[in-house]
Amino acid sequence: MSAAWLALALAAAAPGAEAPTAAAAATPPARVEQATPRQVLSRTSAAAAKLGEPIEWEIEIRHAPAERYQFEAPLPAGPYRAEPLGCRRLDQPGETTTTCRLRVALLALGPVDLPPLRLSASTPDGPRALDVPGPRLTGNGIIDPKLPAEQLQLKELAPPVPLLVPDWRLLWWAAGALAAALAGWRLWRWWRARRRAGEAPPPPVPPEVRFSARLDELTEERLGEQGRGREHFFRLSEAVRDYLGAVTGLNALDLTTEELLAAISRQPDPRLPLERLRRFSETADLVKFARLHADGQTCADGVAFGRELLALTRPSPEAPPAPPPSPGAAS
Repeated sequence: MSAAWLALALAAAAPGAEAPTAAAAATPPARVEQATPRQVLSRTSAAAAKLGEPIEWEIEIRHAPAERYQFEAPLPAGPYRAEPLGCRRLDQPGETTTTCRLRVALLALGPVDLPPLRLSASTPDGPRALDVPGPRLTGNGIIDPKLPAEQLQLKELAPPVPLLVPDWRLLWWAAGALAAALAGWRLWRWWRARRRAGEAPPPPVPPEVRFSARLDELTEERLGEQGRGREHFFRLSEAVRDYLGAVTGLNALDLTTEELLAAISRQPDPRLPLERLRRFSETADLVKFARLHADGQTCADGVAFGRELLALTRPSPEAPPAPPPSPGAAS
């Protein structure tokens, strides 16, 4: 028995032995007992297509409700690619329709005959098979096959096309420059604030010096001679009240004339001419609020009262310290 198997193996390995060809693999399936449905329709979505483009092959079977049909095996290998998409069953009164679909893509030019497709059938009489003949499809190329060869001309080589690649380096550089500028600006502000904090603030201007400067400014402007006496008294009254507040410690700018005079009377100051202050304040109120006309002389009189008030209340200058006695004087 082992000798027979060895002889069979040597015969299969002999040079004359050939493997089954593609043609043999593409032969129709072996004949078995065929199913007999009521009607079989085979149709394709297109008779021709370019290489690789899908074509749908649809098989519609009308049969008795007791029968069932489905794919048995894929198509054998060939110049095509076939993909079964499944079968769908639709039951109706007295009749059932089963639709099986395949997606086919041709891989060769010219006419291609698809092999028969075998479907398995389950019937009341037992298992059966249904062989559906394959359609003829045509594979087309990009060039018209009917065009003569002498009319086919190759196009000139196209010039090189620039390949645009996004480059974010410029954006990053701009963002870096902006960040550096912002950091420099913040550093400069910090250095400036530190320098200001290290400097001593300027000494405050004494109230008598500030009051004297405002009186000099009003004298030089001569507002009364220009018909602007009301503006003159607004500014002069504000300067007088500001100075009185510095001298007495009262909030003179926010008090009325009566409130200011009453407050000064409660804490009398011998330096303040209370009666002349009353007359000046009443005149200023009439000019400011009753729009009493104030000529150049009236304005000058108001400034003169301000200078009188300044002279009466200006602090006396401190006497300089006496120099130390010389050694000769001591001896």
